[in-house]
Amino acid sequence: MSEGFSGLGKSRKSIRASASSKHDRINGTEHKNIKKAFRFMQQGNYKDAEVIYKKLIKEKTRNYVVFQNLAEICHKKGRIEEMIILLKEAFKLNPDYPEGLLNMGAALMQLGKSQEGIAYYKKALAIDPNHLKALTNLGVALRQLGKPQEGIAYYKKALAMDPNHLKALTNLGAALVDIGKPQEGIAYYKKALAIDPNHLKALTNLGAALVQLGKLQESINYSKKALAINPNWPAALTNLGAALVQLGKIQESIAYYKKALAIDPDSPAALTSLGAALVTLGKTQEGIAYHKKALAIDPDSPRSLANLGVALILSGELQEASNTCRKAISLRPDYIPAHWSLSFSLLSSGDYENGWKEYEWRFRVEDTLHAHLPQLKKWNGSSHCSRDNLVLVSEQGFGDIMQFMRYILYLRKRGMIVAFCTRTKLHGLIQSSGITSEIYSPEEVHQLTTREWLPLLSLPMHLKVRPDNPLIQEPYIKAPAERILYWKQKLSSEKRPIIGINWQGNASTEIHMLRGRSLPLETFTPLTENIDASFLSLQKGDGSEQLTDCKFLDRFVDYQEEINQTWDFVENAAIIMNCDLIITMDTSVAHLAGGLGKTTWLLLHKPCDWRWGMEGDTTFWYPSMRLFRQRERGNWQEVMDRVAMALQGAYSQRFIQAAR
Repeated sequence: MSEGFSGLGKSRKSIRASASSKHDRINGTEHKNIKKAFRFMQQGNYKDAEVIYKKLIKEKTRNYVVFQNLAEICHKKGRIEEMIILLKEAFKLNPDYPEGLLNMGAALMQLGKSQEGIAYYKKALAIDPNHLKALTNLGVALRQLGKPQEGIAYYKKALAMDPNHLKALTNLGAALVDIGKPQEGIAYYKKALAIDPNHLKALTNLGAALVQLGKLQESINYSKKALAINPNWPAALTNLGAALVQLGKIQESIAYYKKALAIDPDSPAALTSLGAALVTLGKTQEGIAYHKKALAIDPDSPRSLANLGVALILSGELQEASNTCRKAISLRPDYIPAHWSLSFSLLSSGDYENGWKEYEWRFRVEDTLHAHLPQLKKWNGSSHCSRDNLVLVSEQGFGDIMQFMRYILYLRKRGMIVAFCTRTKLHGLIQSSGITSEIYSPEEVHQLTTREWLPLLSLPMHLKVRPDNPLIQEPYIKAPAERILYWKQKLSSEKRPIIGINWQGNASTEIHMLRGRSLPLETFTPLTENIDASFLSLQKGDGSEQLTDCKFLDRFVDYQEEINQTWDFVENAAIIMNCDLIITMDTSVAHLAGGLGKTTWLLLHKPCDWRWGMEGDTTFWYPSMRLFRQRERGNWQEVMDRVAMALQGAYSQRFIQAAR
């Protein structure tokens, strides 16, 4: 039965009323036949009930209940068009029957005629403004139409009348999750579960919302509770798969998605989730096929469209990706994942003006900022003058912070007073670089009460940064002269050029979009075979254990052990300044070396991060950087062969020594 259909629940009352209703003119025999047909319906004998109702209609009955109940039988048998015709006949006899109006709305919604369905729900509410079912069904319809914010008002009105209305509680929770308020949505799911601990929809929706917040084990627990109630509940299986994806257990997640599809082969949620998991594994085209299958079933699913957009970005089809994301946004203007994906598509294609604007949607995703948001007025970027007193708050990873902190210098040169709130580990580097002398940790920023603030990565939008307007390209990171001298003396025993290398990023960030950016240390072996150079590991944390068993360990500098213990960014900047060349994958080392102006070769996986674009071997971010892109996803060997050839050519031993 579709949302809002309510024929049987009111039929007995309607029959009793029919004898005296001004809309009905029935004799005793007709009344007995209506009651008999109704009893058949209660017993599930729809065939005999239908025979009676059709006979009464043929006899020109004037009782709208006959049309109403026959419409319900048609609904149960999937004859929606016939159901609508019968309801229209019922309205001719009684146009002010709220349950009939609700059923018509539900039928039209089922046919995809959302606007017409909503009109019938509103007509029912015009007759009875406090009709609980009409309020909740209208909320559901508005959410399906991509207007969850409008639906919220109707759910809240229903709950004001009945605080324990389970349908209103669960759907209000879903609408709040839709508009980027998962914490509030979770509170309503838990209210529903306090009333009915085994409410499958509340359990399932709660599991999905917890995945969004990264509370994966809690999500798994709720999904498993739902499956304990119904082992064949596709939505719970799909949610369990989603949590496992976030844990990096992609193959396990795929098994759950496939189990859900074995139960319901046409589940758009399971199809698009399976597609996303396959894309994460690098099976992009296979993933795209599943997204398109989901969209063939539900062409207007913002989620499936946004997921397809991500897959198209990863396959390099940026224009189609942008179009797909825009379609999702047209269906649900406040759908965060679609805006988020559109920003990456636009930025990757070089459309920085529109890309930066879409990038602002990152703040609709909870926990975007690492720092605690200050209780200050947000700067609107309307002026860059000396009277402005600004606090920039860093966000995302160390590399992002290093890349974009350059624009603090630009603002200061224009006379602005700029403080910087960022992670303590970067304070020394910021001071030595002269970025700003006023630095705060996230815990300290609340001391400030009179300034305006802005997230660091929003600054490029306000400054209109783009490839033809980089603003700052010269080296802006600096290491103290005495620390550079210290490491120069340490490394002076090396008689060969020194190549600093870095091969792995933070493993916890490489589950999804950054999957595949790291490479094994042994991949660098071809560089050691024909190049007479010393190597210096800049690797810290994840991946550094590979150094112990490295086949070319004897080619590393004498003071490698001391360097391994040196985690401070200032010290590492000084070490980099004593290298002739840096070869690194896409991590903070690349931004540190690029910001120092050091000759850097960046190894990029396919598909790479948006900031490096889709093609070319140079970047406007760092003039001293050369890009080496994977031509085939996952194939680092071919990349390293090109790097080796480049070292033997333009960056031969003689060139490096001369540059040194």
